Amino acid sequence: MGCQVRPRICPFHPTSIQGKFADKWHLDEMVVAIKGRKYWLWRAVDADGYVLDALLQSRRHKTAALRLMRKLLQGQCAAPRVIITDKLRSYNAARREIMPSVEHRSHMSVNNRAENSHLAVRRRERSMIRFKSAGQCHRFISIHGPIANLLHLQRKKTTTAEYRKLAKRRHEHVAGNHQAHRGQSCARRKLRRRYRLRDLLTAGMILSPQSSI
Repeated sequence: MGCQVRPRICPFHPTSIQGKFADKWHLDEMVVAIKGRKYWLWRAVDADGYVLDALLQSRRHKTAALRLMRKLLQGQCAAPRVIITDKLRSYNAARREIMPSVEHRSHMSVNNRAENSHLAVRRRERSMIRFKSAGQCHRFISIHGPIANLLHLQRKKTTTAEYRKLAKRRHEHVAGNHQAHRGQSCARRKLRRRYRLRDLLTAGMILSPQSSI
């Protein structure tokens, strides 16, 4: 029996049903260095920029491309109309085996959407001073996709004024949450410092101002 689309909410987007993403998939891979070893982060996005899936693997061959495509078909329950990739031949070899009727395009500069989706991961990698382990990288990319889809704005479905208004509102919301989190962190640090000072006074390791007089 074939794979049927079930009417349940896809975990990568709150308003999208499985199999209801765009039928044009962009696939790309980027190298990630973890403790001196090369890993490859395989990523798939649709024509609207939504992240379909991401997979961290240690190889860059046909088997790795097959693993990504099988995971995509299992998660989306629908085959795409077009697959757009770079010049890596592993994509075409895997497509011929698992999806021979799907069109494949690999011209120069047609896969910019997938390549641009790596920028957020690169920025986070620099801020974290690289990933410490493959497990840490896998945990990050598993939650980064759903959050990026929640904050993603479809440019083609809104006017310029509406898009700027939505982008400004999203930026203010994220900045407000970040500021509130920083305020809570400062309050917790002050409270821990106060408790530490109290414990030192109780243990007699430091003298209180009243006892020194």
